[in-house]
Amino acid sequence: MGAGGMGVIYEATHPVLNTRLVIKTLRPELSANARLVERFRTEALSASRLRDDRLPQVYDIDQLEDGTWYIAMELLEGEDLEHRLRRGPLEPPLAARLVSEVLAVLEKVHRHGIVHRDIKPANLFLAHSDLLGVVPKLLDFGVAHVAHDMGGTSTEIAGTPYYMAPEQSVRGGRIGPWTDLFAVGAVLFECVAGHQVRPYGASTLDAYLTAVRAGLPARDLTTVAPGTPRGLADAV
Repeated sequence: MGAGGMGVIYEATHPVLNTRLVIKTLRPELSANARLVERFRTEALSASRLRDDRLPQVYDIDQLEDGTWYIAMELLEGEDLEHRLRRGPLEPPLAARLVSEVLAVLEKVHRHGIVHRDIKPANLFLAHSDLLGVVPKLLDFGVAHVAHDMGGTSTEIAGTPYYMAPEQSVRGGRIGPWTDLFAVGAVLFECVAGHQVRPYGASTLDAYLTAVRAGLPARDLTTVAPGTPRGLADAV
């Protein structure tokens, strides 16, 4: 289904149940890298600790004889939010419903001592649902921060720059549920304003991160999406 520097993702069929699923692998030559293996395991363990329709179901994690780590997980049908936004912005009511679902599952994630740290459109999958039409699924806990102290500090800069909270884009920042909430706000802004229309109108990534770190106010959503209801703009 896809390949990258970290590994390969396969579509597979269970030999007994005949159900389709996904097998996500970590390349065997990376198995000696304890940091990467820990991230891979964190992704599986974080998702498996929680049972929620808005998280992909994880069936198994193990290691093959050649050193390849793999995760067996649910095969989703639909598309990620990143690809959906390339066709145009969402209507505000739909954007609000989807993001409300994301906030609800994040509340559960945070109660278990997990901060996702990489909320972005590409990690929100819009899965087909016969009942609701579409259900958002929160993907990729590979850089999740797992701690009992939800106000712990970050020892590394991890995440996607345009969705990073101020404390996330510097070493030693105080990571917590608020870190994910900032990213959700940036995603909701983009859902309504359009693909890659950001809360800060900086022309370069460096200027964007400077504005975020300085705590400057984001621009009002209605300036780039005039039809946005006032209440939704205020919420963002």
